[in-house]
Amino acid sequence: MEERTSLPKKALNVVFSAIAVCFICFHLYTSYFGVLPGNAQKGVHLAFVLAVCFLSDLLNDKKKLWEKITAVISMVMGLTGVLYIVLNYEAMNLRGGIILDIDKV
Repeated sequence: MEERTSLPKKALNVVFSAIAVCFICFHLYTSYFGVLPGNAQKGVHLAFVLAVCFLSDLLNDKKKLWEKITAVISMVMGLTGVLYIVLNYEAMNLRGGIILDIDKV
């Protein structure tokens, strides 16, 4: 008998696959054209890793609902921090080690 998967699970599989392929393409792009400046390379790499790890956690059927909710919250919080670093890496580099209050949050 064929196992039936729900529509959200199929959608998560597609999103997971798309992110994994984009992750591969990002590494191929940066290996050919060179790395991104400063912390942008690290931030983009970390964003892909966080998304892949937490989405794989969501696709696990053995996980309980509260574990999946925790994974979503963790993914959103992690990606928010990474997005801040990627968007503000130039300003952070120009400050030369001076930490603002927003950086501490």
